[in-house]
Amino acid sequence: MKHTKLMLAGISTFLLTWLFIAVVGYLLSNDFTIKQCLTNTATIMFMMMFGWLPVIPVITDLDKRYGV
Repeated sequence: MKHTKLMLAGISTFLLTWLFIAVVGYLLSNDFTIKQCLTNTATIMFMMMFGWLPVIPVITDLDKRYGV
């Protein structure tokens, strides 16, 4: 059960990071819709390079602090 909770926390953090980056891209652009920003190649490449970075501290903190 511990690993399942850590996996769900990691996936949800990754998805929230993706949504945050897409919303920032949407707010900074004049031509794109939110759907286009979510599926934009630049957003996907940014997520491949940096999207996993917030996941590591979240999973580590959950594992150490709460013993999930």
